[in-house]
Amino acid sequence: MVRRCKEQKHLKTDMILKKSIAYTSSWLSTLYISTILASITVFILIFLQPFDTYADNITNKNLKLIGYATCILFPILFIHILEGYWFKLNHKKWYLYQELITLFIGFILAGIISKSFATQAVFRTVIPGHNRPVFKEKKLC
Repeated sequence: MVRRCKEQKHLKTDMILKKSIAYTSSWLSTLYISTILASITVFILIFLQPFDTYADNITNKNLKLIGYATCILFPILFIHILEGYWFKLNHKKWYLYQELITLFIGFILAGIISKSFATQAVFRTVIPGHNRPVFKEKKLC
């Protein structure tokens, strides 16, 4: 009886993940969505100033924070290429599990790009008299 209940739960989960959902194949729609997400992210970073960004004395801070929009735009557009290929391989059907996988990959990719952008563009300083950049260390205490 217990085994049968576990099998039913497994079948329900499998049915939910194999549920067919709508796929956005339009590049224009994807560009609109990514632009809206990037704008919301930049708005939050500049006007709401999370993570104590108001306390950091960085030259051209707002201009550098606008650069985070590219950290959202490029991964979404890159993922759209992979989604289109996967959609065609799957006989033009798009399932919930595919959407979850691409969302996870998109979040990881956006996080990696954001971290590299932060270390290379935002928190990068040059010591006078030296040619190579030195990264600022944030003190926690």
